[in-house]
Amino acid sequence: SHLRRKGLLLASPAAAHEHGPVRAEARRFVHADGTEHFSIGTTAYAWWHHAPSTRRATLSTLQGRGRVFNKVRVCVFPKWYAYNREEPRSGLYPYQKLADGSFDF
Repeated sequence: SHLRRKGLLLASPAAAHEHGPVRAEARRFVHADGTEHFSIGTTAYAWWHHAPSTRRATLSTLQGRGRVFNKVRVCVFPKWYAYNREEPRSGLYPYQKLADGSFDF
């Protein structure tokens, strides 16, 4: 499947201007250096099911100047909305699609 990919992840210490990994401490989140962390996030609904150009534009916006989000929740299941009525691309269903069009879940 095209969803099974191999890769490499390199983890390195935080740079001097960064605060390090985030951990839970009592009722708050803090970085490794003790600086308090505030999560401000958004959700990318059915993100993987959009065209590659849309996904690139989303990433560019999230990484661009003036960004305000430090986390993104990505939903992998397709959803039907008034502005998103397209079926997922072939092979991107979370369950096996049967010959009759139904799903084996």
